Amino acid sequence: MVAALTARCQGCESVSARVHSRYRRTLADAAIAGRVVTVQLVVRRFFCPNRDCSAKTFAEQVAGLTVKWSRRTSQLTSMLVAIGLAMAPPARPSTCACRSPRRSR
Repeated sequence: MVAALTARCQGCESVSARVHSRYRRTLADAAIAGRVVTVQLVVRRFFCPNRDCSAKTFAEQVAGLTVKWSRRTSQLTSMLVAIGLAMAPPARPSTCACRSPRRSR
């Protein structure tokens, strides 16, 4: 296990070394050879040292892997967005009121 000694609060950017607790976080990842992949992490919560910050505690984030509140890896999210855009029907400008030219009678 490799972990930094400190973490930065996302709310106020203060650095903290005071650990509040630890919890297990499970993320869905892109399938490999048709097999489901999950990533299990033990994440620490830290106390925010800034008394004026609205976040009393915050969870550390793993750069390039986790995003606040996400249950998927960044890679899987990017793949799902690309699939959704590829599968979506093309936009029809004729249905948009703002693009249709005004015609006089």
